[in-house]
Amino acid sequence: MLRQGRSAGQGDGEQGLGEGDSTVYRWQPAFQADFAERLDGCVKPYAEANHPPVVRIRGERVRKVDAGNSVDLDARDTTDPDGDGLDFSWVIYPIHPDLAREVAVEGRGSQRARVVVHPTPTGQTIPILLAVTDRGHPRLTRYGRVLIMAERVKVAR
Repeated sequence: MLRQGRSAGQGDGEQGLGEGDSTVYRWQPAFQADFAERLDGCVKPYAEANHPPVVRIRGERVRKVDAGNSVDLDARDTTDPDGDGLDFSWVIYPIHPDLAREVAVEGRGSQRARVVVHPTPTGQTIPILLAVTDRGHPRLTRYGRVLIMAERVKVAR
């Protein structure tokens, strides 16, 4: 939702934009770069245009973990068709304030990350989003996602 007098270029948290007004602004750099890439692809030979990375996360897309343990995530098979360097960002998304206190993502900016689930969030689904951005021009981003199901620790009797 845009407010009157608000610039379309303003992003989350800027003056005039309150919580929940528009979450699309966080994606604006990525979708604008994607549009620029599509335009380049119309007028440039294939070899001269940038192409988006191909995100590959090893393992199942839904994983179970006992609360109090961790899950390793691995995106080393991710590639860029142009050979551009890649930047990785693992985050909890959508952001849940309670989960942010109970889940830690280690290695957020690397190909491999570890999600540490504290003992409390049993029975919850933890959505992990991987954004991979190439270093070409324009910088293109593609996404991968893993859902982590935090289960109760089984106590031996």
